[in-house]
Amino acid sequence: MGDRPRTALFVTYGGGHVNMMIPVLQKLRERADLRCVTLGLTTAGAALKNQGLPSRGFASLIRAEDTHSLRWGEKLAAALPAGGAVPREETVAYLGLSYADLVERAGEAEAARAYEEKGRQAFLPLGPLRRLLDEIRPDAVVATISPRAEEAALRVAGERGIPSLCLVDLFARIALKRASAPGYGRRVAVISRGVKRWLVENGRPENEIAVTGNPAFDHLASSRWGEAGRALRAARARGAHGAFASRRRTASVVRSLRRSGSRACR
Repeated sequence: MGDRPRTALFVTYGGGHVNMMIPVLQKLRERADLRCVTLGLTTAGAALKNQGLPSRGFASLIRAEDTHSLRWGEKLAAALPAGGAVPREETVAYLGLSYADLVERAGEAEAARAYEEKGRQAFLPLGPLRRLLDEIRPDAVVATISPRAEEAALRVAGERGIPSLCLVDLFARIALKRASAPGYGRRVAVISRGVKRWLVENGRPENEIAVTGNPAFDHLASSRWGEAGRALRAARARGAHGAFASRRRTASVVRSLRRSGSRACR
C-alpha cells in the first residue's frame, strides 16, 4: 500500500441518516491519513453540500453502456413529482441503475411485479455498489441502517471481506431487526444500552455491538446549552410574570385539575 491514505466509504440517505453521518465526516476530514468518499443518496447530497462536505451520487456511476438503464430511469422518474431537492440527473441515475440491477437479479417480469408492489423498497442495488467499490477500493465501509443502497454497501463489503460498520440512529424495530442479523455490518454502533440488549436478545453477538449514542445529538452536551438555560431563567425571574410566577400559575392549575378528578394529575 505504501503511503496511500486509507479510504473509507460512507453511504447515507437523507434526513436523520445523513444528520448522523455529518459530525463523523466533519471530524474525520481533519485526518491526513484518511480519505473519505461519501455516497450521498437522495436528499443527503444537499445536506452534505450545505455543511461543506463533498459527496457523489449514482449519477457518478453511469457508464456508456448504461443507456438502457437510463431509459428505465427516465420512465420511473416521470411518475414522480417534479422539483424537489434531488437533481433530476441523480433521480434518473438512481432509479435506472437500481431498477436495472433488480431486473438482472430477478428478471423483467418479477422486477416489474416487485416495483409495482413495493416501489423503491424493492431495490437492493448490489451491482451499482460493486461498481463503486471496484472503483475506490475502500479499506472500510460505513452506512446507517436504511435498506436499499446502504444495505447493499454493507452486503458487498461482507462479500469482499472489507471491515464495515452499521450506524443505528434510533429505536425503530424494523431497522433493528435488520441489524440483529449477524453479518449486517461487521460491527454495529447503537444509540443506547437498551438497543444493544434488544439486538443481543434477537441474535446479534454482543462483541459486535458498541454503544456510541447518536452523533447528531452530540452538540446537546455542549456547555453553551447550560449557560443559555441559566440566562433564560435569570431573565424570566426578573420579569413581573417570570419563572416563579409561572410556577405558581402551574401549581394552581394542577390543584384545580386534581380537585376536578383529572386522571392525569393523580
